[in-house]
Amino acid sequence: HRVMYLSFDVARDELRYASVKGKHPFRDRRVRAAVALSIDRDALQKKVLRGVALPTASLVPKGVVGYSAAAAALPPPDLARARALLQEAGFGNGFQVTLDCANDREQICTALAGMMSKIGVEVAVHATPRAQFLQRTNPFNRDVSMFFSGMGAATGDATMMLESLLHTFKPDGRGANNAAGIANPKYDEFLAATGGELDQAKRNAIFEKLQLAEREENNLVPLYQPMTPWLMQRRVSVTHRPDNYLDLRWVRVEKR
Repeated sequence: HRVMYLSFDVARDELRYASVKGKHPFRDRRVRAAVALSIDRDALQKKVLRGVALPTASLVPKGVVGYSAAAAALPPPDLARARALLQEAGFGNGFQVTLDCANDREQICTALAGMMSKIGVEVAVHATPRAQFLQRTNPFNRDVSMFFSGMGAATGDATMMLESLLHTFKPDGRGANNAAGIANPKYDEFLAATGGELDQAKRNAIFEKLQLAEREENNLVPLYQPMTPWLMQRRVSVTHRPDNYLDLRWVRVEKR
């Protein structure tokens, strides 16, 4: 179970790879919201991903402990509202920025660039081999202005991925994939609370509050949950694990 998302550098005082100097559009939540409103997830699923994806606005994949239907509900694209938000933020004429992605996802990034261009954000797609992309998005380096990436929950619980993506970066491993540079004490408090809570219903409520809070901020814009098709004979049934690992103990073969 994995979610693909669009994200931004929100830590520096000035974007490295953009036409605006002395300013940082993505540190303004109105600009991030505008970009989020320009994305048509349904069109992305149908036209680019050929239906092999589940559009979502949730960072936590469906099927993982901590998933929230409220957080996953899709906000419809709204180009007029997006343009108005850019105008309010002082970027009514738009700006140019580079979108980094791994080269096996270049087609998706090109589609996203086309959507953002409709609100005046002109995007140059910079696709590189995965190893180079991961180096650029490493929190120690964070050599990006905007990027497209994804993360899964191999443990089946939301803690690992939310702590990795949203916690303030710490050398002890917290915020290990926080390439956006998010530093929100409220998020850190939410995550600490989930670690000490034994009641699963209460944990789920905390996860939902965290996801809904991030949905308002749009530091990361979840887009879709990719599907991994498995082919098998009719008499074979397999349990699809969250980490996509084929566990032979969970394979059943009917006798002919």
